[in-house]
Amino acid sequence: MSMIIAILLFFVSKSTNSILVDHSLNLMVEKELNRLVVSQFSSKEHVENLGIILNNSSYLKDIINMILLNPNFKSPYRTINYLEQKKPILRVQFTDIVILTEKVTEIVSLVHYFRDNPFIWSASTRFYFVITTDSIRPHDMIVDMLREIWITAGIINFALVFLDGRDKNVLTLNPFIDTMHMYTIEDSRNSIFARKTANLHRYKLKIGLFNIFPILSMTDTTCSGSLGCVIMEIFLKKINASTLFIHPKELRGVTELIRKNEADMIFNEIFVLVPSILWYVPYPLQITEIVALTRSANSVPFILKLFYIFDLIVWIMLAILTIKLLLFKYVFGILEIDKFKEKNPVGYKIIVLTGSLCFLFFSNTFNGGIIRAVVAPKYYQNLDTVDDLVQSGLSLYGEPEWRFFINEMLLKQYVNVSYKVVGDRLKMCNTTDVYAVTTEYAKSILNNRNYPKVKMYYHEVKEIIGSSFLALFTRINSPFKESLKDIILRVASYGINNRFGTVPITLVSPKTEATTLSLVHLEAAFLILLIGLVISTLTLIIEIVIHKRGKKIKHT
Repeated sequence: MSMIIAILLFFVSKSTNSILVDHSLNLMVEKELNRLVVSQFSSKEHVENLGIILNNSSYLKDIINMILLNPNFKSPYRTINYLEQKKPILRVQFTDIVILTEKVTEIVSLVHYFRDNPFIWSASTRFYFVITTDSIRPHDMIVDMLREIWITAGIINFALVFLDGRDKNVLTLNPFIDTMHMYTIEDSRNSIFARKTANLHRYKLKIGLFNIFPILSMTDTTCSGSLGCVIMEIFLKKINASTLFIHPKELRGVTELIRKNEADMIFNEIFVLVPSILWYVPYPLQITEIVALTRSANSVPFILKLFYIFDLIVWIMLAILTIKLLLFKYVFGILEIDKFKEKNPVGYKIIVLTGSLCFLFFSNTFNGGIIRAVVAPKYYQNLDTVDDLVQSGLSLYGEPEWRFFINEMLLKQYVNVSYKVVGDRLKMCNTTDVYAVTTEYAKSILNNRNYPKVKMYYHEVKEIIGSSFLALFTRINSPFKESLKDIILRVASYGINNRFGTVPITLVSPKTEATTLSLVHLEAAFLILLIGLVISTLTLIIEIVIHKRGKKIKHT
């Protein structure tokens, strides 16, 4: 009996001690929470929108109540249960987020939650990971956990808060120099969340890059030729960072690197296909237009041009002779040329002279037309509008993603191919199909001296077939977005774009190759001759009229 009583007393004393320990623990947690609320979430700190995230633990719900019932807590807030991931979350960006967890090891799953829900926070959001019960602090484990926050979700403003009553119970990490810092709860936000992106100390940023036009050359650390390469060089110098290039197998794989958080940013210039992609864009570079390259129209056969010139000259000559005869017969009353010659020898000479000049003019024009048919080729009509392309029924080859902004009239004949395939086919010059390219690429390939046949073989359709924003991509909440935006705006204000430097600026027109002389160059001379003939004919008519009226007056 005494043995049973002793055992019961032992368990009672043990439970009493555990209750005392739990009570003291709760008092300590409550004290630390009060310090946290007063120093970080009181009204004087101006917290605009606070998010409180927890799991279904009743213990954590009690701690939440301690925070919310604190008289110093006056921040607008919203609580979210991170385990209920299937429920849709409103796209409300929190300025501050408090994450309550009992163990340090739970941080990994929490970080994945923020990676999958990027719209509830921004690059400037401050994260407080509050550890309520676990007070174990192995240095290497803590550093690995904090590093995981940056690598997995791209969160840069974070602090690990332990409610264990120690002096330095707030830990942060600068992932760019891999250094952990310790603070007290009472330290200011400016100290705890000091700016870390001003100097990256040669930290290697993961940059997605695919070698394609307008990039002209690329090494292991740099690239050149495109506007994106210029911005990348300025950006890396500004923040003192280095690069770790990630090269996808194709261009569309570059955007997948960003969506899967496998790269920090990409410096290929990518089209903004749908409005939702703008979340990844620091600022649009420019509006790029899409044009179509098609085979130039064939030249008209020589025999057809000859018949056209002969037919045109003959009919014009017959028309002028007919008008002349009608004028002589009905206006001037000249019926017999012999009588007119005897009565008015001067007028007869003028008529003969104008007739000779008219014959000479038409003879020279006919000869010149034959020469022009030989030396100046004439072509059938090129395809210059979207309607022409539709009526032609030719296949239009282009990037699959371009369907989103190509003229909808052309979608039925649009064929998906990669940009590289388009470039290879254009250089072959043996196809009658149509190819969709950017205006910059069209100018580049049509003026490329390495492919002289391309300019003669292809024709650029005059009407634009599509347009879209061209932009660089980063993570949705990248801490480098503002810096990139500032650089893009500065570059645009200086007038630098993808066309900068492609057109030579000269004060004197450069020497060109000798051109073949044609009737186009003699247009002014023939125009003067035609005007002279018209004036001489009018003079003859006026002279004859005056002569006839003079005879009538004499007779009366």
